[in-house]
Amino acid sequence: MRSFYPIMADLSGKRCVVAGGGRVAERKIGGLLEAGADVWVVSPEVTGQIARWEAEGRVTVSRREYASGDVDDAVLVFAATNNPEANRRIGGDAVSLGLHVNVADTPELCTFVVPAVWRHGHLLVAVSTSGTSPMASSRIRDRIEAAIGDGIDAFLEFAGEYRSLVLRKVGDPDFRRRLLAELFSDEALDAVRSGSWDELRSRMEAELDKAVLGPGCDNNGR
Repeated sequence: MRSFYPIMADLSGKRCVVAGGGRVAERKIGGLLEAGADVWVVSPEVTGQIARWEAEGRVTVSRREYASGDVDDAVLVFAATNNPEANRRIGGDAVSLGLHVNVADTPELCTFVVPAVWRHGHLLVAVSTSGTSPMASSRIRDRIEAAIGDGIDAFLEFAGEYRSLVLRKVGDPDFRRRLLAELFSDEALDAVRSGSWDELRSRMEAELDKAVLGPGCDNNGR
């Protein structure tokens, strides 16, 4: 079994080519649009949703069969036609140019696989079984989503601000690590999942104030 290297890529404004216009292609396009990619679709026919994205100016559609050269300027390539031979040719063209390609339902031809993804504000969770079982990836992703809960985005906003304050105001590295470890303790995440982390936030802010201003502490938190 191949071993994949996990990576979160910045595709904002980057050209990504999707060959195919059916439901599989639609799912690929949806994920690319969430990442801000510049999506070009090549297919004689497209789904209603892809057509709506085209009308909104969110994707460019060439209504024709794939032709060699269509992937020349791409960053990522998706072969998602209903023709296995065409998908193989698209994959071969991409690989010959040193491009990463995902070939639908043919993991052995992929240079990358698309994980099951959950986006919630700043949080991006990606689950992969290295192409062996996409359904299992989706089920595991759903379990993670249910375990974390909807309050995570507001918590991460606070966590980012709190981390910046700790790094700026607390000079002692050991004490700094303790404060940040408490912020992401099981107790903290349980409070987020239950939607009752206001008390946690107040306590963490008080801990930081005590570290900076309390008896025996100088301005560096020592």
